[in-house]
This record gives sequence, structure tokens and C-alpha cells, in this order.
Amino acid sequence: MSAYVLSLAVISGADGVIQDLFSGRVPSIPAMEGKGSNAFAISCKRTTNGKTFLNVNSHQPLEGPVSWYEAHLVSEEGWNALGGLFPGGATIFHGTNEHLGWAHTVNYPDKIDVFELEINPTNENQYKLDGEWFDLEVREVPLKVKLFFGLKLGVKRKAYWSKYGPVVKNDKGVYAFHLGALDDLRGPEQWYRMNKARNWQEFKTALEMVAIPGFNIIYADREDNIYYVSNAKIPLRDPSYDWSTTLTGNTSATISTGYHSLSDLPQTLNPNSGYVFNTNNSAFSNTALSEDPNPAEYDNTMGYLVFENNRSTRFRQLIDQYDKLTYEDLKTIKYDQQLPLDTLVYPMDFSLIWQMSPNDYPELAGMLTILQAWNRKGDTDNIGAAHFTLFYDYLKNKIETRHESLYQTIGEQMCIETLQYAQNHLIEHYGTLKVSLGQLQRHSRGDVDLPISGIRDVIATMTSKPTKDGRLRAFQGESYIMLAQYDQEGVTIETINAYGASANPDSPHYTDQMRMFVNQQLKPMTLDRDQVYKNAASIYRPK
Repeated sequence: MSAYVLSLAVISGADGVIQDLFSGRVPSIPAMEGKGSNAFAISCKRTTNGKTFLNVNSHQPLEGPVSWYEAHLVSEEGWNALGGLFPGGATIFHGTNEHLGWAHTVNYPDKIDVFELEINPTNENQYKLDGEWFDLEVREVPLKVKLFFGLKLGVKRKAYWSKYGPVVKNDKGVYAFHLGALDDLRGPEQWYRMNKARNWQEFKTALEMVAIPGFNIIYADREDNIYYVSNAKIPLRDPSYDWSTTLTGNTSATISTGYHSLSDLPQTLNPNSGYVFNTNNSAFSNTALSEDPNPAEYDNTMGYLVFENNRSTRFRQLIDQYDKLTYEDLKTIKYDQQLPLDTLVYPMDFSLIWQMSPNDYPELAGMLTILQAWNRKGDTDNIGAAHFTLFYDYLKNKIETRHESLYQTIGEQMCIETLQYAQNHLIEHYGTLKVSLGQLQRHSRGDVDLPISGIRDVIATMTSKPTKDGRLRAFQGESYIMLAQYDQEGVTIETINAYGASANPDSPHYTDQMRMFVNQQLKPMTLDRDQVYKNAASIYRPK
């Protein structure tokens, strides 16, 4: 349960806020930077085979504690669900059962509040609330600190608590923060009830718990219901305060006494358009423009932002091309690697790069020529995609290292520095500027090393990290993928994972899905337990 508590807090953004507070920085709105996730559901009235489609496509790290693994959970009491979950999870987090399925993507309402406490000048462990001084609760917490050669040292640190919630002291003051995940630990139960739901009404009843503190939810079922909600556990807030910033923590008027119900949240059920979607974009942009929720009709203290990203823009361009979709059309959209040609939506404005004349920068003319001629696709043979990846990643890391906001216009000097870095990298490691994305960006594990496509914020996103040999190793983006088709007969499922079904290097399933993964292929799966047993390589009971 402790792992769940930590996970639910991280879902709410507690990790970022705590890091900012301990670093002496005031927490700010996160940049919609585009690592992202995708999910969409298509009604049978928009499909050629009369089935309802669901795309489950969260973009998580490919390895580590929040990387997806696939499981099929079956009980004698009606639990039969297949999908993705994280290590330590006790239920399917998103996937399908025989009747219905759902996908999660990250959303960005205001789920966490930060307060600056007024401290007693004569007692550093007292804060003022409604004109009275209250003692901070203090307790010692045992911690393990990593040293060298794997050694760990046990230390104790003081932890503080106020009526607002946990407290952090830094050089600028004393701050408390509040999030719903600390008040409601029923998230695992809600996922369990979602796993076992047999129809839309049972699934909705599970959602009404609002115990999972974040995530968009995109849903489809055998009865052709499709649904979107920007789910979040959001405190009820006094509208006379500005909740988008750090508040003064000296009045009970800013202490929440409850949370918004499911009916308060932005949502769309069975739109006439025949589709719902989310790509981490605005909660008010989830179906056809004429049917999208109106932001003015929702409590603005919930902090939902109104914005698009490259994936939402591109998805709309693609879906509008079809009166009806085949299953192959669904795959074409899901695996699309084209940035919108008319506009780019990134936190940073680096549009100057497209305007710089190669004649004015002879030492960078080759780089500029390639980037400016780039077709904005992220396929493995694409040279411009390799240049863009190096350019963008260096620029983003430079800004973040300075603890600056990504929302800024990039000037000439920074463009020159970034172009010079990308050029030097290619010449040093490859001896030429004519390097394709697949040569630069690799999907590797063990003795398997493959070229992989995808750049930031295309629908089939991939981000990567540099290695010692100058290449980039795929790190986050396309990971566990499930496509499901529903009708009255049941559900047809195809899935793929980034590496395989095991993290054990000695297992044959350590790398056995990698080639299919990079080739954008899926494997058939079933919820039929008899069929699973029939095709099983081995059957055993863990001890």
C-alpha cells in the first residue's frame, strides 16, 4: 500500500512541488512539453466493420519502476482483464476485459495547492491560522542515504505537518502543500472496480469514487458507448482566491473541506462525431469542435488549461479525412509520425531557426539547409529528424539546467549555440551531417540493437538519451500499446510492448518483441483462458 500512496501522490504532482520547494523555487505550472500519451475511442458508426475501436497508448519510460508490463488477470469471481500495469500494481491500470476497455493519459488540472505559512518570529515551529498560533507537528523520519560503492548510511530527518498538509522549510520561508491523494487511498479499489465492470453503468459507478487523483480516461465498450473524462481529485476552492499561485497560509478559508464530484469534471459521452480522444491536450478539446465542452461552464478554480499540442492538432487533421475508418486506418493514425505542417506547438518559440539564412551563417549552412528543408516527419530514414532531435534536446536541457521556464522565445545566439552543438556532435561521432534518425536513435537491450523512429510530440512519439558512443537510446514514448475492437460478440485485441514480457536477461522474452515493436507490428491476444492454457509454453505457480 505504501507504494500506491507514493504513486498516487506523484500522479498529483507532489514530486515536482517537493523538489521545487526544497530547491527554494516557487512551484509553477508544468510545461506542456510533449512526451505525452495518446488515447482515442471510435464509435461503430465511424468504422467500416461495425466495431467500436479503442486505442490504449500511454507514453511511459521504456524501463524502470513506471514502465509498463503486460498481464492477464483472471479469477473465479468474474475478473478477466488484460492490459498494462506498473511493477507492484495489483490490478490492470488500463486495458480491457470481455465487455469494455479504457485508456489513461496524463492531464493537467490544478490538483495541488501550495501555501506560505506565517511563522511566529519567536518560535520557528509555530504558524498563524485565523489569528491564532498553532504548533507544527514534528516527527523524526528514518532515511537511507547512498554513499559510494553501494554503501548506505542511516540518518534521521525531521518531518513537519500543518493543518494545510506537509510542510517544507527552505531559505525563502516555510511552505505547506495539500493534495487529494493524501486524503483518499481508495485508488487501488477504484481500479479494481473498473477492471470488473461489465457495462457502462458499472464503470461509471466506479468512476464516481473519484479516488484516482489524476489521468484522463478514454472508454469504449461492446454496446458502442464511448466516453472521455478529465478525471482528477480536485479540492473545492473559494473562488475569491487566486489558486494558480502560492497562497498565504494564514486563513482557514483556503483549507478545502471537500472535493469535486465526477459530474463537475469536463467530459463527453457518445458525441455525434463518433469519436473522443486525448493527447495530453486540453480537457475542453476531446471530440469534434462543435461538441467540445465549453470552459466557461466549469469552475475555473479547478485550473484546467486550454491548449493544444502537435499531437492533438495532427489527430484532428487525420480524423477529419475519414467518413469511416477501417482497422488499418486506425493503425495509420495511431502510428503517424508527421508534425503538423502549418504550425508547431512547443513551449519554446524557436521559429527563428526557420528564418535564418544559410548565407548569413556559412559555418552552419549545412545544418540550416537540412533543417529548413525537413518535411517534419520522424521516420528512421529521415535526416532532418535526426538534426531536429539533437537541436531540440540540447535546447531543452540547456534551459532546464538554468531552472528557467520553457515558455520563452529563443534568440539568435542560443540558436547558433544549439546548431553548433548538433553539428559538432554529428561530425565528431559520424564524420558527416548526413545522418538519419535511425542511425542516431536506437532501440537496444542486451545484444539487440535496432533503429527506431519517432520524435517529440508526433503521435507515435519517442524521446531518447545520449550514450557514450554518440548515439541516442530510446528512453520514453511509444511503450505498451493495445488496440481493441468491440461488438456484441466480444472483443478482439492486439498488443505490443517495447522489449518483451520479462526484465530478466536470461529469459527468452527479454527482447522477443523488440523487432515487432520498431516495425510497428502488433501481436494477437485473447481473454479466453482455455486458449491461453492451450498455447502456454509453461504453466507454474509462483511460490
